[in-house]
Amino acid sequence: QALAAYSAGIEGASASGNAQEQAALHAGLAILYRNRAIDASGVINGQYAALMSKEATLALQGLPANDPRHQELLQWQSDGLKAQLETARQQRNWGAALQIVDELAALSPEVAATLALTETRRTLMMQQALQFLEQNNHAAAVALAGAEIGDPALLPPAASRTLFAHWQITATITPQETRLDVLGSQSDWNKISLIF
Repeated sequence: QALAAYSAGIEGASASGNAQEQAALHAGLAILYRNRAIDASGVINGQYAALMSKEATLALQGLPANDPRHQELLQWQSDGLKAQLETARQQRNWGAALQIVDELAALSPEVAATLALTETRRTLMMQQALQFLEQNNHAAAVALAGAEIGDPALLPPAASRTLFAHWQITATITPQETRLDVLGSQSDWNKISLIF
């Protein structure tokens, strides 16, 4: 019911062109979503956190800078984005996580300064580059993280490395013989063929 009332109020304020009334209603929606963003056990609901952040952003657009709710809405905006960032990290969605870091960096300097965004960005870029390497997309990994991503010093110890990145096994069965062709593709794209 409250959601429907706020939505109707926002439509009415939008039609009348009253930006401050719209902002107040968006702030009310942000409160509503904030109350649902964390349950009694402390678990964060990412969907409500995202909605809280969105509504806080919309409220901030219409409120004057000296409004007493300004700082609180900035914090809610930041909290919602941080919850979305954590969800993106858990899902290994590095592109979305980097986009959220950019959104956090665009917040007011005092909020963004407390988040260590430079280190977070670097960590996410390395995670995405490692994911590219896992997918054998060396060019994308180097483009994202630089040539040092291919530095042999960053590789696991020799005993932990796999001999081949990919295997292609072809079986040829005839009445006279059975033949297996095994083609192992090394990560540097040199190929070794073994015939049994």
